[in-house]
Amino acid sequence: MNGATGVRWAAGLGVLAGLWILISPWALAFWGVGTATGNNLIVGIAILVLAAIAYSGPEEMWASWVNFILGIWLIVSPYVLGFSMFGRILGNNIISGVVVAVLAIIALSVPTVVSPTYRTWMRRGPTFTGTLPTPEELRRRQETEPAEEEEHLRREREEQDRRGDGPR
Repeated sequence: MNGATGVRWAAGLGVLAGLWILISPWALAFWGVGTATGNNLIVGIAILVLAAIAYSGPEEMWASWVNFILGIWLIVSPYVLGFSMFGRILGNNIISGVVVAVLAIIALSVPTVVSPTYRTWMRRGPTFTGTLPTPEELRRRQETEPAEEEEHLRREREEQDRRGDGPR
């Protein structure tokens, strides 16, 4: 499973979890508890929207971080907002919060595709001199970095072949 597929799988289930949290006051008949209903409506909509954003691709990792925080909020909200005495609501929010937090962790832990420019930067380290590069320097970097990356990968493959642990 590549990174985009893994993130989409977890985010797609996150959309369903958000939808459940949104409709749970009516599905479990606790719409009369205003604080719990309002909390689940707001958090459910937020989780649904953020999971849909995370579904768009692995570069939207911030949405999974926010969903993780919202999952933790769902777990503690019955105690913070004072509706923990209602067992059905408490159980729903704790289970839903754990599901949302786990799905966010899965989306965050799936390896994603890293661009060659980022790999080059990681190999060299950041080189900030205090000034921004000129447009000519940016064009030169865009022309030379892919070639440098290819050369680095070629050398890595040769080294693996020498050691005998390369792909067969």
